Amino acid sequence: MGQYTDADERFVTEINQSLVQRQIINANRFAGVMSMQAEPDDRMSTCLKITRDEFKQETNRTKLRESAWQSFVRRVGDDPSGWTKVQRHDEGGYITITFSPPLPDEGRFNGLSALRGKNAQDIADNPDLAEPYWEL
Repeated sequence: MGQYTDADERFVTEINQSLVQRQIINANRFAGVMSMQAEPDDRMSTCLKITRDEFKQETNRTKLRESAWQSFVRRVGDDPSGWTKVQRHDEGGYITITFSPPLPDEGRFNGLSALRGKNAQDIADNPDLAEPYWEL
């Protein structure tokens, strides 16, 4: 592999390892902690911002070609587990990488009518579920 290809791969590997390490830290920090009410905040997931300049610096480039940046964005988002989501912010020259557990099937809805139907069914089964958790 070439100089930049090796550096790109090292950078992607370091990103992935750091995200997994943060997930472990977060899980261990909150292990055994019981919330007194529903928590709207996701205290487990991590969001990482990587700028084009940081990518260039971390891979020892003097110039950054668009094709190299695009290849990096594709590579860092290539996660078959579904934990890593990449969002591009072209106007700002950066990407955000969110590392969080994939949604279970019961949290996915194929259209608004399916979501409405599931909400109505759950509320019919237990009307208290419709009350805002902060008012219970």
